[in-house]
Amino acid sequence: MSENTQETVKTDENEALREEGIRALKAEREANKALREELKALKDWKDAQEAAGKSETQKLTDENSALKATNAKTASEALRLRVAMQKGLTEKQAARLVGEDEEALLADADDLLSSFKPAEPSEEGKDDGSDLDTRPKEKLKGGARPQEEAVEYDPAKLAAEIAAISQ
Repeated sequence: MSENTQETVKTDENEALREEGIRALKAEREANKALREELKALKDWKDAQEAAGKSETQKLTDENSALKATNAKTASEALRLRVAMQKGLTEKQAARLVGEDEEALLADADDLLSSFKPAEPSEEGKDDGSDLDTRPKEKLKGGARPQEEAVEYDPAKLAAEIAAISQ
């Protein structure tokens, strides 16, 4: 045989094997699909049998437990929102409240509110960096005479001095 004839025979055999493999793969997939459908039907039947086997009392007990859990969750959410309304919190802030009873929620709300307030200055006029809303007091000195104390330019003090002089 020549080389071309041998290659033609091999090519024909490969194509035949490919076609048989594709057919076998399709058949296997169809069988797998049918088995999955049968398994689903059996699971559904089993669940129906279990549900039918439960007594009426057990069904009502299960439903009662589910309703109690839902009721507890709803009551907790209502309490959290009531405390948030009392303290003037937003809905997002209310979601952060943690506590089992009203007192714990109120304490947590107070703590949350205090964390958002700016700190009060510790002493009047003293800048310790805790008060972020005020600017630091300037301690300027004259350029020609830096040894001399700076003149006070507080408008209220100047007005008081002028009023005292004019009387």
